[in-house]
Amino acid sequence: TITLRATGYGQRPEDAIRHAEENAFWTLLFRGVPGSPQATAMVRDTSRPEDSPHAAYFDELLAGGRYATFLTESCTEGEPVRTQNGRRAQVTLTVNTQALRRDLEQHGVLRQFGY
Repeated sequence: TITLRATGYGQRPEDAIRHAEENAFWTLLFRGVPGSPQATAMVRDTSRPEDSPHAAYFDELLAGGRYATFLTESCTEGEPVRTQNGRRAQVTLTVNTQALRRDLEQHGVLRQFGY
């Protein structure tokens, strides 16, 4: 597992929390988290997931909310703060990276290790 802290924005507190969770998964999948065991991106073959041959999978995972199945814990740090454009929320979440990698392999996004 990996524990991340992410910030999200939205008009309602629920939108800001969801945006923070999506941002954490986006970073984990496509950028990596420097200074952690997952320092490199899990998916390196695409710079823009919407242009990927697996765009439907990423849409379901991120926009469809399927990422929540890989969360073992998600805690909002205080109440979402009101800003000029809506609300800002900081969320600490723990992601089961092993299960996420297995799911990516099963859907053909990643090749299994050693194959």
